[in-house]
Amino acid sequence: MKKIVVITLDITQFGGTERAIQNFADMLHTYHEVLIYSISSRKNDQSFFLFPENVKIVHFDKEKIPASISKKIVWFYKVFKTLKKRLEKDKVDFILGTGHNINFLLPYLKSKKTKIFGAEHIDIDTIPKVSKLLMSISYPKLSGLIVLSEKAKLKARKLNSQIYVIPNVIKNKSYDLPNQNYFKKIIMVGRISAEKGFDRIIPIAKYLQDYHSTWIIDIYGDGPSKNDFAESLKSNNINNVNLKGVTKNIEEKYVESSIFMLTSYTEAMPMVVLEAKSYKLPVIAYRNEGTELLIENSVNGILVETEKEFVEGLKTLIENKNDIISIFQKASQEQLEKYSEEVITKQWDDLIESN
Repeated sequence: MKKIVVITLDITQFGGTERAIQNFADMLHTYHEVLIYSISSRKNDQSFFLFPENVKIVHFDKEKIPASISKKIVWFYKVFKTLKKRLEKDKVDFILGTGHNINFLLPYLKSKKTKIFGAEHIDIDTIPKVSKLLMSISYPKLSGLIVLSEKAKLKARKLNSQIYVIPNVIKNKSYDLPNQNYFKKIIMVGRISAEKGFDRIIPIAKYLQDYHSTWIIDIYGDGPSKNDFAESLKSNNINNVNLKGVTKNIEEKYVESSIFMLTSYTEAMPMVVLEAKSYKLPVIAYRNEGTELLIENSVNGILVETEKEFVEGLKTLIENKNDIISIFQKASQEQLEKYSEEVITKQWDDLIESN
């Protein structure tokens, strides 16, 4: 058994990184002692996702990363000092950082007995140039780097000599829906921010209003672009899109839906796609690094590049042409086996035990 700490910016958030940390803790807490360091959350804050009782969360009570360069430097210095002091107290064996804003600090905390790994859960091409420069200096000093796909490994090849591919895990059970189009609901799940492509939803919603007026789009999530998106819906007279906020019962919402769609401009490995497939929902998404990894067009989902293609694909799913949904379901269930808890737990445990 080893003592592991996962370091993240704010464990109270609702997002893919926080869900991945929860899954990591769920998989490994019976084999190792797992701690979570949350930099910007407060002492009495609660994590959005539920963690096992024996996983301790330490809230560092720091402010969120400031925007100005000068304030950022001060912020990073304070965080570094706090991390160093806490790590000296906890005497951990294995450190896992989650994202470049944390990872580039970690090599300078290193002790002889502690292995320090960074994990990148976003498309490396989308990281700002200044951050990439810092990564090029510090990442080679990490014990290793963990990415989600072979494509991401190729992009990161100059950052570290020890790069491991460990994809996200899917832990949900499969559910049989009463009737694939019974609910006439399209579901979206995730952070409402610019990179998620919510501007692409407006023409899709208009198409539904004109040609499939009984269908609606339910969006579960929150984020910095929520208010602007709500205004855009209003100004375009869109009445078939519902902003539902965040929910801890997302499983129920998948079961009550008929199609999952994703409009992101960039993704690394969208966990929501795996979740949707585990609930046997057909998936339609715009093409990017992450969706290309999980969707083979016309085999286990629909992958598009243009608005016209998206509308055509959505029409195909709504009308279930040639029983395409059943075909996608079968292919997706076979695909999910390589992301099973048993497979991914072994990959993580092998890495930790070998270091």
